[in-house]
Amino acid sequence: MPGRKTGGPKNSVPYSPELAEAILDWLIEGKTLKSFGEQPGTPSRKFVYEWVDQDRDGFAGRYESARRWQMETWADEQDELAAAELGSNSMPAVQARKTQIHARQWLMERLHPTAYGQRVAYEHRGGASVVVMLPDNGRMAGDNARVIDGQARELLESGKGEDS
Repeated sequence: MPGRKTGGPKNSVPYSPELAEAILDWLIEGKTLKSFGEQPGTPSRKFVYEWVDQDRDGFAGRYESARRWQMETWADEQDELAAAELGSNSMPAVQARKTQIHARQWLMERLHPTAYGQRVAYEHRGGASVVVMLPDNGRMAGDNARVIDGQARELLESGKGEDS
């Protein structure tokens, strides 16, 4: 194809344990993988994702852990981000900061919902029906069966719970 560059892919850097640790430290500091790959001599996201998929030297688990710590760093920085524009008369600056905070919150909620997701309480109202299957013969318990404190089996064994 005309205009196509030849040679290896962009930021094709071989895996090394030292480079892997540098990536993990970068993420834990709250920085992005994209910004890491923009530095000279570092791999692009594509290659880092390949290392994760290949689990080079246990990199996948350490990468996942670093991403969780990255979110902890973001959570720690939320107050600083909010306070940065206090007293500012510049509405564009305040709105930009607000957008930055909301974007991080959105990401955190989606990437780690158990820690950062909104707590939603569900309440059930209305009745419920329960069908009791007797384990010995697979029959359904009759309308007069008692299933309180495990007494259904006792009733069946005594012959009192059987349908006539």
